[in-house]
Amino acid sequence: MTSNLLRNDLPQPSTGLTAEGHLKTSLNAYSFSRALTGELKGRELAFLDLIDYCAEQGFDGIDPTGYFFPGYPKVPDDKYINTFKRRAFLF
Repeated sequence: MTSNLLRNDLPQPSTGLTAEGHLKTSLNAYSFSRALTGELKGRELAFLDLIDYCAEQGFDGIDPTGYFFPGYPKVPDDKYINTFKRRAFLF
């Protein structure tokens, strides 16, 4: 009897690997919470600049963590969201 997990005719779970076999990485914005909230005097970081940091460090993506968006818990305006999405797309 063959286990369903080994059957090739069923959809297989994602491995998280790229076609080249590399693991994709992303950064969670909470990792920079102190810099994003201004707790690190002289080392503050703007939320949009975190995208640039991710690109410089070779991350494949970013988990922006909603409470760092301006005006949280309210939904940010469309202009800000579109700016964020565009910048992330270009990195």
